[in-house]
Parts: sequence; C-alpha cells; structure tokens
Amino acid sequence: MKRTFRNSIIVALSLMLMLAFQNCSKAGIQVEDTLQASTADVGAHGSADNNDDGNNNNNGNTEPEIPTEKASQSFSSISKYKALDMVWVIDNSASMTKNVTQTKNNISAFFSSLRQEMDINFTLITKEDATNLNTSFKLSDYTSLGSQINFMVHSYNPMLVAAASTCPIAPEASDVFCNQVKNNSRYNMIYGALNSFFRNDSLKVFVFVTDDDSSSPGKSSMQYNGASGLGYVTESKQVVENDDFITAKGFRQRMASAFGSSSSFKSFGFASLSNSASCRARVSQAYMDLNTQSGGDSFDICAADWSANFDALTSRVSEYAATTYVVSDAKFVSVESVVLGGATLTKGLDYTVNGNVVTLKNSLVQAVGSYQITIHYNRKVQ
Repeated sequence: MKRTFRNSIIVALSLMLMLAFQNCSKAGIQVEDTLQASTADVGAHGSADNNDDGNNNNNGNTEPEIPTEKASQSFSSISKYKALDMVWVIDNSASMTKNVTQTKNNISAFFSSLRQEMDINFTLITKEDATNLNTSFKLSDYTSLGSQINFMVHSYNPMLVAAASTCPIAPEASDVFCNQVKNNSRYNMIYGALNSFFRNDSLKVFVFVTDDDSSSPGKSSMQYNGASGLGYVTESKQVVENDDFITAKGFRQRMASAFGSSSSFKSFGFASLSNSASCRARVSQAYMDLNTQSGGDSFDICAADWSANFDALTSRVSEYAATTYVVSDAKFVSVESVVLGGATLTKGLDYTVNGNVVTLKNSLVQAVGSYQITIHYNRKVQ
C-alpha cells in the first residue's frame, strides 16, 4: 500500500478515535492467549539486545528457546500523562560563573513550561554554596519546583557524578565502575543518591552544563576533597578514568545496567563545541559524543544569550515525550507490532525500536494529532 494512502487511513482513524477517546495513562499489561518460543537475546531487565550483527557464532550450539506469550500495552498520546525524570548537573569550577548565571536566568521558565506538558520530576546536582568560586546555585532561590543535591561538581566529573548517582547500594563484583566509585570517599554523598528518584516507566533525560570535557587533562591542580569546607584543595593529581571522569561509552553502559538499555535515556548539554569557542576550558567532545549517541543535542555554552537554546531544549524534550513509549514489563522480550488508531504501522518507516523503547516518527505524530497507540510484544512466560 502506498505510504500516502496508509497515512490517510491513519489520520481518518485517529480523528474517529478522538470522538470517543478518554484521556488515560498507560494501560496495564494485556496478556494474549498464544504461546510461542523466541530465541531473542535477552539483556538486562529483560530488554532485547538490538546489537546483533547477524553473524552469531556459537560453535554450532543452538540458543535455548525462551517460551514466550504475547502481550500488549496501550498508551495515550497526551504527553502530560507521561512520566519524565530529568537530571541537571552543573560544573562548579571558577570558569563557569557566567554560565551558571545564564542557567539561573532561564531555568524557572523552562521547568514551568515542561511541567504543563508532562508529568515531570527534576533534580539539580551542583553546589548551592560555592561562594568562593562564584558558582553558587541554590535552586530554591529561582523556582519552587524540583529538588537539589548540594554537591561540588568539578570541571571533569559531571558525567561521572551523574553515573554514580544511579549505582546500586550493593553492586555486583563485575560492576567495576560502581565498586570503584563506592570505595572513593569523595563520592559518598552522590553514590546511589538518585535510585529512588527515577520511576520505573519514566523517560530519562540528563542535561550537563560544563565548559570542559569528561576525559583526562593530565595532572590537575584543582582536585575535589570532601573533607574541605571549600570543596577544593590545591593539589596536583593525575586524573584517572572511573576515579575522576567517565567516558561516553562508560556512561551508556552504566545506564544500560541501571535502566535496562543503553537507549533508555537522552542526554543534552550546554558545552564547548569547538576549539574556536572563546569560553572553553577544553572542547566538550565526550559530552557531544554522548548527546549524539543518545539522540539528544549539544548547545553552545559560549552563546551570549541562552534563551534560544533553552527554547530548543524545551522543543526537543517535548518531542521526546510525544514520540517515545517504553514497554514497562520486567519479562519483556521483543516488540512484535505497533498499532496506531487501528492501523498497523510499518517498522523503520513509521517507528523504530530499541529494546523496549518504541519511537514514532515525529512527522507522523504531527500529522495525526491525538491518538492511542498499542504495542504488541512478546514476554517470557511466568
């Protein structure tokens, strides 16, 4: 069937649906009768692994079949019923004074706007009393919304700080990152601090504000010391991976462990975008890589006025909420089909799948307006 004809059907069905549609949040799991067997690779939290290159080589051994049953979950298109958990991490280093001020000037309107569109929780990780560095940011002085973790963030560790906040209280022996951070007293206050913040079925968003990179600059003369009242002491130290910073790859691996898939979040950042950036400490390459890989975006931290960038960030987060659906089922194996307004959509053309996350094409969402979407999937038999 031609795409235009199919889209016409979708629009017509969606308009009919609007007449009878009641605003509702995600429906419960609907288990169907048919049982089947699946050889899908099941990752953390039961999410299917989509990194198969088609060249499985198991020395002739057949993967054991996983008995599954068919199930479905239905969702409303009304984004305000969607849960979105957002974490901001702001670099407190001395070079960030103007950037912290820009954030203060825009963050209240930003949160207020998003709160009207979705069920949003947000928290800020930064030092609220970094007065000696002129980068103090006490969130409650600018908005009554959200919460704050009063923690000193250095220029090279915002990404590590965010990752550490998702670590389990008792990490497995194989979890090198969380075990290393747990044994580092500098991160006692942040370790696992957001485990109760994130909701199981929420969309996750991280926003980093830094003029530096998450990589090793060699020795640093500014090293955080939790025993210091000022937060920093003057010492020279070799900056070490998983001790002082984390790579974009390492962050994505931590998110996969925490939330079941490396596609379970989006990252955005106000960062130094090039060597010509006048306000840079270093080019924020690791953040740009993370933002691109997660489907987020990077904004110029050196811009004279951040209002346009905040508008763009608002639009991107709103689009994420409007087009992304997460199958919340610990026994999830794989997506089988997606139905919108009674019409079965075409994978790759109308939507994409990454683990238990289904993302509709934004142009399709804009064309049909309000709708109900049903995701049919396979789950392990109880």
